[in-house]
Amino acid sequence: MVTQSTVQDHVSTPPTKATHAHFERLEPRQLLSASGMPDMVECSPLLVVTSGIGPANHGGGGAGTVIIPGYTPAQMAHAYGIDQLGFTGKDGKPILLGTGQTIAIVDAYADPNIATELATFDSPFSISNTDGNGVLAVTTFMMARKIPTNSGWALETALDVEWAHAIAPGAHILLVEAKSSSMADLIAAVDYAKAQPNVVAVSMSWGGKEFSGETAYDSHFQQMGVTFLSASGDYGAPAEYPSTSPGVIAVGGTSLTLGLPSGQYVSETAWNDSGGGISLYESKPSYQGSVTLGGASRTNPDVAYDADPATGVAVYSLANGRGKWYQVGGTSIGAPQWAALVATADQARVLAGKAPLNGAQDVLTALYGLPGDFHDIISGSNGYSAGPGYDLVTGLGSPKANLVVQDLAAFSATSTVMAPAGVLGAISPVTGMAVASSLPMGPVSAAAPGVQADFATPFAQSGSAPDLMPWGEPMQPAPVPAETSGTAFRIEDFSASDPPAAAAPSSLPRVALDVLVAGDVLAGSVLEIV
Repeated sequence: MVTQSTVQDHVSTPPTKATHAHFERLEPRQLLSASGMPDMVECSPLLVVTSGIGPANHGGGGAGTVIIPGYTPAQMAHAYGIDQLGFTGKDGKPILLGTGQTIAIVDAYADPNIATELATFDSPFSISNTDGNGVLAVTTFMMARKIPTNSGWALETALDVEWAHAIAPGAHILLVEAKSSSMADLIAAVDYAKAQPNVVAVSMSWGGKEFSGETAYDSHFQQMGVTFLSASGDYGAPAEYPSTSPGVIAVGGTSLTLGLPSGQYVSETAWNDSGGGISLYESKPSYQGSVTLGGASRTNPDVAYDADPATGVAVYSLANGRGKWYQVGGTSIGAPQWAALVATADQARVLAGKAPLNGAQDVLTALYGLPGDFHDIISGSNGYSAGPGYDLVTGLGSPKANLVVQDLAAFSATSTVMAPAGVLGAISPVTGMAVASSLPMGPVSAAAPGVQADFATPFAQSGSAPDLMPWGEPMQPAPVPAETSGTAFRIEDFSASDPPAAAAPSSLPRVALDVLVAGDVLAGSVLEIV
């Protein structure tokens, strides 16, 4: 059934169950160089369109009517518990979710109409098209002065921006448009996005087939204080890159049934086209230690979200020259909305005086320890079968967002690592790379050959005030006694805004790590001899 609604008084239609046609998509392909690295891996936008509805009819002198298919922001927020989240300022007034954070959306090709599309999308749902600071919600950065348009990618861009904004309306959206859909151009756009101020999440709703040299690209998805999220794919098993990268949260797909019109959660099954499976080239990361599937290999996805085009979401786009409302599915639905949840958790952490979450080190470690924060999807298949606990179709499951955000906001990483012989330092529990560090006896050199040591500053000494270097000033690497080898260290998070003395009230020597070589532990972490 299709229900008409006015722009001023919107009542959405239930998602249509009609047979859907896949939107035209690029087929991933790769040309490998002699080194095994892809000279060009063509990536696809990971979305599927069920229906396209024509432009609003503004005739007759009255309010125009518009037919809007698909689930609405209010229905999705109610289904996953997002509407149970809320923050208030010091003045007691509510603060929009995501305020003060920036979500980066990386897509290919130009969408010159994105500001208009977002404003049109926001209107019937009573969402402001400004962020929580009163600034126009979306800023676009083009990776070249002139970038061609592409209708498929333009619809993908509209989906990503509109739904990141819908779930975290206070966050600013930075849209970074890659020059083309090649993996090289898209990763260049990721590199730009992750380096921008206030960016806490990078959403990537695209992917290509795994390739033998992909592990060389994994370092692009590491940045202190930034979480990377990727759609897992819309072709069933196996999953696609970059979702297989261990530094990326891979978002799989479900078919979500809601009670309408409220959006009450009824049930969820695995979507048969959800990307997932066992990586051909990536090793199992430490945060998947509890996963028995896949042997020593990385498994996908990590989490899930609605993706079935038959239970898809509303998207407004000018991609084909005329404004239309579409019902859209695909794992692209989940990546930007999970990014919005991460931004909201980071907002809560900032309000509590904590540092932002840090991708694989924090978010993935936390999520795999929080099985109660998910709807466990136990039926459906993408070639692999969904079942109790973690599976290769929906990962840990879809979010109970009120619990996920609360627990991510409270999360504090604790890891035990060993210093290598001859130096006083640490090995990252995530990447296995060396971390530069220092103690009151002096700073140290890199803990592994070929790794560039950055600086770190000691701030506390047992029983005395720090007397070596002022907080935050660099120190040059220097050798330390060999008898320190084999010392165990514990890495803990603390608020970067806390005074150093208050942050480490311990009788044991501690150091603050201002810069970490591996890039996967937060600046401001504490390294403690134990």
